[in-house]
Amino acid sequence: MDGRRPRVWHPDSLQGRLFVQFVALGYHCCLTKQIGEIKQRLGTEKDGKSKAVLDLEVSLKKWLDARSLIQVLEWFDCVKTTSVMTPRGMRRWSTESLKRDQLFLKLLDI
Repeated sequence: MDGRRPRVWHPDSLQGRLFVQFVALGYHCCLTKQIGEIKQRLGTEKDGKSKAVLDLEVSLKKWLDARSLIQVLEWFDCVKTTSVMTPRGMRRWSTESLKRDQLFLKLLDI
């Protein structure tokens, strides 16, 4: 969905690119709508939630409000394999899954 000038030589390639952009736009709209619905539900005390869950929801809502959809997707973009050969590097390189991220993925049914 970059909107750049298509650099293709054959009409079939152009039609394929336009089709992929159309599908991507559909996913973009669907994801934007779903995140908007999640934002409306976050931080409400309807289901007898504990204070810890409410605080986590408020933090997720603030995080979502501060970022665009592209920034949210980039947050979850990751490198699959990272090899660090030194002992110091092995101690310092770690991945983490925040509770906020786990809640967001759970609300998206992922």
